[in-house]
Amino acid sequence: MARNKHPEQTVQLILDTASALFFQKGYDKTTLQDIIDATKLSKGAIYHHFASKEAILIAVADRMGEYNCAVLSEVRDRKGLTGAEKLREMFRTAVRLSFQGGIVNMLPFLIENPKFMALQMESILNEAAPCYALPILREGIADGSIHADYPGQLAEVLLLL
Repeated sequence: MARNKHPEQTVQLILDTASALFFQKGYDKTTLQDIIDATKLSKGAIYHHFASKEAILIAVADRMGEYNCAVLSEVRDRKGLTGAEKLREMFRTAVRLSFQGGIVNMLPFLIENPKFMALQMESILNEAAPCYALPILREGIADGSIHADYPGQLAEVLLLL
């Protein structure tokens, strides 16, 4: 059997293809066979990298999360803005992220997938709120541009909504 000399490229192909299909058709209506056909990879090649379609979805969500984290970190760390201005910019940026349009198209399909919803909520509560929103809220409280008694809870609620 030939050995794949570029497994990271194969993984990227699978994730790029699956993302496009999930955005276009929805997660539930995309089959593993659709991904196989579109990538022109064998079923074995797909299963070598991912145990299931759900594992591919998790990897797609992780990749989107990494991209979002990089962009939100830049907003959080930007100099010359008050906390309130950073908070507004964080939401403005999040809405404009290139993945967001695809996510909006996928939402009707994903809302009915409790595993994906749980992953999203876990990511918001364990990563996005404490790493991005909370520092911005605390900065805004310190500079007087934001008034909040419970910034940790506010960070979680803002991002969950």
